[in-house]
Order: sequence, then structure tokens, then C-alpha cells
Amino acid sequence: MGTDSIRAQIKKLERICNVFTPDMAAAKLDLLRSIRYRTIPQASLLKSYYRSLCFIRAFPDSLLHYRAARREINRFVAHVESIGSDGRSALADTGIEGTRVHYRFSYEVALWIALRCPDAVEIDWREFENFERLTEILRHIVLPAEADYYDSGRISDRKWITQAKGGHRVTDFTWLMEQLRKRRTMKEYWAGMYDAADFPLSWQLGSNFAKGRNALSLEPIKARQRGMRRLKGNAIGVITRPLRSIRHLTRSQGVKAITAAMGALTVRHRETYHFNHANPAEVYAADVDEGVQIVVYGLLPEYRFSLETTMGYLIVANGMPIGYGGASAIFHQANTGINIFEEYRGSEAAYLWGQVLRTYHHLFGCKHFVINPYQIGAGNTEALRSGAFWFYYRLGFRPAIRDITRLASAENAKMKACNNYRTDLKTLKRLTQCDMHLRLRGAKIDEYFEEGWLETCAAGATDILARQNAVERHAAAQEVANKLLRELGEETYSHWSRHEQRALLQQAPLISLVPDLKQWSKTERKKLIDLIRAKGGGCEKDYINRMRKHERLHWSLTKYCQSIR
Repeated sequence: MGTDSIRAQIKKLERICNVFTPDMAAAKLDLLRSIRYRTIPQASLLKSYYRSLCFIRAFPDSLLHYRAARREINRFVAHVESIGSDGRSALADTGIEGTRVHYRFSYEVALWIALRCPDAVEIDWREFENFERLTEILRHIVLPAEADYYDSGRISDRKWITQAKGGHRVTDFTWLMEQLRKRRTMKEYWAGMYDAADFPLSWQLGSNFAKGRNALSLEPIKARQRGMRRLKGNAIGVITRPLRSIRHLTRSQGVKAITAAMGALTVRHRETYHFNHANPAEVYAADVDEGVQIVVYGLLPEYRFSLETTMGYLIVANGMPIGYGGASAIFHQANTGINIFEEYRGSEAAYLWGQVLRTYHHLFGCKHFVINPYQIGAGNTEALRSGAFWFYYRLGFRPAIRDITRLASAENAKMKACNNYRTDLKTLKRLTQCDMHLRLRGAKIDEYFEEGWLETCAAGATDILARQNAVERHAAAQEVANKLLRELGEETYSHWSRHEQRALLQQAPLISLVPDLKQWSKTERKKLIDLIRAKGGGCEKDYINRMRKHERLHWSLTKYCQSIR
């Protein structure tokens, strides 16, 4: 059989991998068995084949399909090695084992990779540009005894690193990260220095984090004999339906869940605050049937936001990470969005999005969901051209501005009247000028806390801090905290945990915006103290649930923000 035959087989597998009928199930198995023994001569065909294998592993027709796809993925490096160096170069940044990932990761992600793949990552010196920034970093690493030599100008930074490594068989990248990692004081400073240097990295991808092998197995494998699930109507009925189970993972399971999420994003040139600073002690897994789990990640206490609770999520299908996102919750609402990885588009995105909202609703009690303009295309060309606006619209989200709602309604009517009608880019840009909202049954409009009010509160906090006797900011925050506690009837916070004290310093300037704290009942003030301490507690879920129930705080901050307009 020639190239044309193997091409036809791979393209057919790509076409039918998301079609679930008995005939197609048999055809998939036949193709997997046939292609297994063939030589695949082109990088483009390998990419296509790998995408199909990933999809089938996540959504198998049967356990036979799952095992066949997994077996092929596990031996895929043999295909990569067979096409030579030029072919492997063409496979760069595909996330396939045996290929390279090129990217300029942030310090947090670079350190994460360095600790797990120390021999596989190198600085791409051909692409490096910011030598002045590198010099600034090395000046802090060079010891006084070496300074005259380093400052002489007789040796370049790269050669000095080579000499400094001596006989240690480590890459330049690993050596540099080890120097920075050991400087645990002023961690933010070193992270800023590293990010400013903008290091281009080249990562030789091994088996652990290749797209098809990075898995998080939480439940037994389940076949997809009934195919992809569809969301009928809007998402409200799905969101409010009770979950079969949602469990708090053990710390060791949480570590594995974070590793899977970080790996899934890094090989795709992505990273998020949620995963970079995830708390292994606060990871939840919601089982949404058919082998799919929504895994939600809390933040480490030192990285939590002042008022909001932000938690990331990973969608896992039979162990395979297939999508991700995050939600920032405050009072009765959450701002969120969804990203499905390329290999899994054409699956059940709408249904899964409903399951994500369902999970957050049951974790946080959210009754209002918000999509910001970026998610639907404002400043986001990919989302704009894909018609992301209509994805959310069909699920029941509506624009926050009345004129945009009317325009959307008119466009929707045109599409229903004519199957071939498509909204043009100019109109789509108009539709993405504001947030989109979804309100569950029983949600009240006056429960909504406008996102712009977070900025209003932050500006007010600056004014509060500026009025203190102390000029230094941390000392000013302590003054505010002490005054707040006195108003709340709490004598001291010295017995609070370190993270609870940090939460107090974060929140005191914001809560001090409330003008009538002394008029609050003793119960309301006690609940506020418990709320502040919960922000620094072991699990932030407790904080957002307490916040949702503290109606007096919600009403008071809302009244303050409205008065600033």
C-alpha cells in the first residue's frame, strides 16, 4: 500500500472518530488495526492520526477502542523517530512525545517544568534577545570572589554559565532555575526578573506530559455507545439538577490533579493563574457521567483574591484532559468561560459547559453567571470568528445591554428563517461589546454585584489606606485592620493563623468602606469576622458560601459603590 492509501485511512478515521453507530465502531477498530502496522511518512498525517487517537481514547465506543487507541499512543514515538529530523521539526509544538515545545513560559511554569523535566529543557539561545536582563539576574548570582572576572568583559553571560556549571551535567536552564529556586526570599522579585528576561525555552517532550499520555484517572473507563450528549434547550434545567456525586479529593489526589492540569496547558502554550497557584488540599471532582469529571481547583491561601473567590477547572474524559477554564465568584454570581482543546472539538462542548455551570452552582450556590466580552470575541479573534457569542446565546445567556439584546434577537430570527444565514464580523463585533448574563430561577436582579464595582472598592481602599498615620503601606493596612477589629468587637487577632491574618490585612481596607458597621447587629459582625477568617482558611469554598449568606455585607458594599457614581 502506498502513501495515498495510508492518507485515505487516516483521513477517514479523522472523519468518523466522533460518529457513534455500530458500523462506524467496527470501521474505527478496523482502521486502528490496519494503520498500526503501517509506516506513516508525513508529519501532517501523523498530526491527524494523533488527534484521532486522543479523541478515541477520551470517547471510546468500547473498551477495545480505548485499549487500541491507548496502545497506539504509547508507541507513537516510534512513528516520530521514523520520519527523520526534518519531520520531527515539522511536529514541533504539537504536544506529541519525542517532539519539542518552544515557548516563553512565566517563572512559575518554568520552575514547575524544571523540577519535573530537569534534563529535557534548554534555553533557546538562538532566540534569546534580552541579554541586559540576563546580566541583571546573573549579577545577583555571581559571588563576590568571582565579581572581578565576571565584570571584566572578557567573558559572555552564556560562556560564564557554562564555566560556572563546571562538571555538573545539567542544562543551562536547569542550572539557572536552581540558582533562582534557592533564593526563596523575595520570590516575587526573582519571578519578575525572570519574566522580564523573557527566556525562550526548548523542551524535549517525554511521555509524562505528551497530550495523549498525560492522564488523570479518577473513575473506571466508560464507553460511549450512545455517542455525544446534546444540551436540549437552555442550560438552566441542567445547572439546577443535583449532581450524582462531588467529592473532595485527598491531598495526594489533588497533587496528581494539578500535575495533569499544568501538563495539559504547558504543552499547548497556555497557562492560567488558577493552575499555577492551585491548592492540592482543595480540589473537587464532580462526576457528570459517561466517564467525564469536572475537576475544580481552589487557590493556595497566599494567592487568593481580596473579595472574589476564583477557582479553575479541568474537564476530564476517561482520564484525558479535554478542556479547562475558571470562575470568579462573589456573593450570588460567578464570571466564567470555557475552552475546549483542539483535539476534542466536535465532541459535546455545549453539554459539558452546562455541566461546568452545574458544578459551580452546587459548589458555590451561584445563581447568576457572567461571560465577559473577551470570551465572546472582544479582542479575541479566535472566539470572534468561531461565533462564540452564539454558543453562549443558545445556552440561555443574554447581553447585559438592552440594545445589544435587541440586535441579537433580530440576528437569531434571521438565522432561524434562513439556514444559510451567517452573522457578519461587523455585527459580531457589536454583539461582543458587553457582558452576557444567565440567571437561574429565583435569581433576583438586585443580587447582582457589578464587576466594575470591584474597581470602585479598590479605589476606595487606596483612599482608606492613604488616610492612615503610617506612610508605609503594610503598616497602614495594619492600622486599618486594628480599627476594623475594634469596630467589630474583636480585641486581637494574634491567635489567628498566618493566612487568616493575611486575609484580614487584605480585606480590612475594603470592608472599612462600609459606613455603618457600628450599627450592625452582634450576629452580623460575628459572621463578618468568621467570613474574613474563612478567606484564609484551608478551603476557600467555605468563604464564598459564607459570603453568599452575608446579605448585610452585600447590601452595604452595593450601596457604597452606587453612591460613588
